[in-house]
Amino acid sequence: MKNIGPETVTHVTVTISNQTFIFKAVQPTAIITQSYNVTGDSGFVVSAQMHSGKTITAADGYVTNGMDFKHDIIIDGNSIKIVDLTTQ
Repeated sequence: MKNIGPETVTHVTVTISNQTFIFKAVQPTAIITQSYNVTGDSGFVVSAQMHSGKTITAADGYVTNGMDFKHDIIIDGNSIKIVDLTTQ
């Protein structure tokens, strides 16, 4: 996960494959790495609350059991992008 926006992300929730990860106080320019287990077909649901109080959400991406995946979650303060890096 990358915070490329100008303000701190005070709370981020990432749900993938029946697992939920919570991150707090993600500073601008911060990069966070988190591993997860793929237990079946799933997609990402991400919610981020900015320091200003604004909440942004995204539901995207796809994983399936039996394969390795790598994704970037990019938060810019206005949107969340989920980028599949598996084939890059």
